[in-house]
Amino acid sequence: MGEHVETLVIGAGPGGLSAAHALARAGRTVTVLEAQACVGGAARTLSFDGFRLDVSGRRLSSADPAIRAFWTALLPEDLEVAPGAMRLEGEGRARRGQPGAALGAMISAKLRPIANSKTLGEWLTRRFGRRVARRLSAYAEKLWALRPEETPARPACPSFRSDAGVRPRLGTGQL
Repeated sequence: MGEHVETLVIGAGPGGLSAAHALARAGRTVTVLEAQACVGGAARTLSFDGFRLDVSGRRLSSADPAIRAFWTALLPEDLEVAPGAMRLEGEGRARRGQPGAALGAMISAKLRPIANSKTLGEWLTRRFGRRVARRLSAYAEKLWALRPEETPARPACPSFRSDAGVRPRLGTGQL
């Protein structure tokens, strides 16, 4: 590079772009480096043959009002309410909400204490049962690049809230 850079942010995913945005608003000159050909990291939207495909989850959790205000400021006209029910896909099928086949496991999981979970993996198993937890663990591992058995439960669990969130009209890459 050989030139002076005041502030360097490595990675143009949601975290890097959010940091760069906050630094720029604070008056810093920011340079963002991204290894991929496009920005967005794990939250980018791919276009293929007229269709948009979000690489990551499509619903943005609105549990934190400051984060919701940030997204609203970025896309004031292009955020829409996203339904809270999760959609699990696999084995050639998609299910809204919780799969009926896992109902028994979910009922017994509801009887076990959730608040005492130390890891995300433990919380998922207690909250949804083993079968659903396996699917959600794979999703969580992709999302955070951390194994749910090693991820602290408290910061991760709000992402699995069942209330409505928001989503960019044209996909997460629009952020």
